[in-house]
Amino acid sequence: KRQGPDPGRDGARQAQAQHGGLHGDQGQVKEHQNVPSVPGEIRVSQSSYLEPVVDRLQTALEGKLFPSEWQQWGSRLLDHLRKPVQVAVLGQPGYGKSTLINMMLAQPVIPRVEGIPVIEVAHGPKTRTLFELEDGGCVRRSGLLTDQAVPEGTIRARLELEEDILLRQNFIEVGLTGTLSHQMSMVNWVVQWADIILWCLSLIHI
Repeated sequence: KRQGPDPGRDGARQAQAQHGGLHGDQGQVKEHQNVPSVPGEIRVSQSSYLEPVVDRLQTALEGKLFPSEWQQWGSRLLDHLRKPVQVAVLGQPGYGKSTLINMMLAQPVIPRVEGIPVIEVAHGPKTRTLFELEDGGCVRRSGLLTDQAVPEGTIRARLELEEDILLRQNFIEVGLTGTLSHQMSMVNWVVQWADIILWCLSLIHI
């Protein structure tokens, strides 16, 4: 579900650039360490409220307590439970995406900034912001996104925070701009991996 094909601004190149994850620290994106390639690759903490369920399911699978035809389904469910819920917030510029995510996090972590199509907020060992550039490079900086000057050519930003709520769910803001076909490709990309999709609309158009 989460590993579906990525659309792009200009075909395959855009698919790899815009919809791939932030992999690196300094230098090229391919030189990654512990940054997920797509939303949702961060594993749930051992203190998660899902731990008892995950442990019992893993024990049952290892002990082959399920019928053989259920083993694969159980393995997929286990993998799904170990990942944070992916909450995608879509909408055109100025429709309140950042405000909604800030409200859910109870702090202003995403500023009103233009020019970044995708902004992800996820858990991390320390507060830092990573910028994926159009040329494939990645810039890592300590601190919040609100404290940073956005590098030229940024196509995606990832903000990592030491917040417990982010052990259970990630928030991804996806701006819908450009042609209708490009917006549709963005929506199709989100549908491939998001567990919850929130669509921000203007009251004028309702």
